[in-house]
Amino acid sequence: AGFNLINISLFHPSTLLFIIFLMMIGGSPGGTAGGFKTTVFAYFSAWVRSVIKGEEEVILRERFVNKEEILRAFSIILFYISFSLISLFFLLITEYKVYNNRGFLPILFEIFSALGTVGLSTGSSKVSNLSLAHDFSIYGKLILIILMFSGRAGMLTLYSAFIKKKKLPYKYPEAECYLA
Repeated sequence: AGFNLINISLFHPSTLLFIIFLMMIGGSPGGTAGGFKTTVFAYFSAWVRSVIKGEEEVILRERFVNKEEILRAFSIILFYISFSLISLFFLLITEYKVYNNRGFLPILFEIFSALGTVGLSTGSSKVSNLSLAHDFSIYGKLILIILMFSGRAGMLTLYSAFIKKKKLPYKYPEAECYLA
């Protein structure tokens, strides 16, 4: 991982955002790629399509998808994005000099590259052929290390470590609310 033939810092910002989107999705389950996985994205996309069409059931490749699986996929994506935003918050605090020098997008790219276990970087502004992490303080590097380990372990593993499933002896009444 981390081999590139083109200098990524020369990419247009829209291209960097598209690569960030691909790094967010990641690879398929069972592989070494990070991200929230292609199957989670497929379930989420199928759910969005069914909501837009006004369908009661979520159908993916002529198969019914259980509502619990859709909720799990949605919560994994939400957890992934929340984890990324919290990391971004702390990196913007610790790496304000890098932010002032390079801007917002290279730091965001570094976060999703670490979470996705991709290995790409927009590069250091101080030394050529080195990662942007070279410009980070020790605290920023520790945040990236945590992101890399988290991306390798997987979002489902982290999610299950933080959220304990409790079986309640009672059931709450159903809530009804008009959304938009």
